[in-house]
Amino acid sequence: MVAKVDQQSQEGIIVTREIRLIDKYPYTYRQILQKLKEIHPMVKPTMLNTLIKTCQIKGDSRYSTYHYKSKAEEKGGPSKTQVLYNEEFFQLARVELCEHAP
Repeated sequence: MVAKVDQQSQEGIIVTREIRLIDKYPYTYRQILQKLKEIHPMVKPTMLNTLIKTCQIKGDSRYSTYHYKSKAEEKGGPSKTQVLYNEEFFQLARVELCEHAP
């Protein structure tokens, strides 16, 4: 959610706007992998998996979020839940896997 104070109002009204998860985290794992392969064809899924695991990307709101489809799924935990990634993660992966790749 984004909030903005209305400077024109004497009463201090706050205007809010919801930001959808898919706007903040627009990429799936496959989309990230595809974009990386377009830059450097030698990038493999195992390389991306290792980066995600070693940097603890899943669950780190700076880079990703779990995409629960229901409250029941959320209560069950993230084990089989899809993870969405943002542009910051793509840039991190690009540097780590494409620019430092052999």
